[in-house]
Amino acid sequence: MKAAVIVNPAAGGGRVYRKIREHVAQHNPAGWELNFLTTERAGHAGEIARELLRRPPDLLVVCGGDGTLNEVATQIPDAPFPVAIVPAGTANVVARELRLPLDPARALSVGLKR
Repeated sequence: MKAAVIVNPAAGGGRVYRKIREHVAQHNPAGWELNFLTTERAGHAGEIARELLRRPPDLLVVCGGDGTLNEVATQIPDAPFPVAIVPAGTANVVARELRLPLDPARALSVGLKR
């Protein structure tokens, strides 16, 4: 199964992105091929999400703060694939409201369990 991971490498001072990459390298998620797509500027997460509509993944993972998640949600409000959230921002309001794990490795693991 294929998962696209839109990640804001600046979120959380870059610590979360490094932690996720290390977690994946050490604990290769069984049955998943992860493709990391890093954002480069404001609005880029939404652009990447729209591009994914051409070749939809089995799962979209959004790793960033509430702003990154908002960009994706506004560009593909009716996503044709499940979306997992890996909180990496300052407040992570959405993740807290949904009671998702705030630890990025745990959040990724939850997202990959389908």
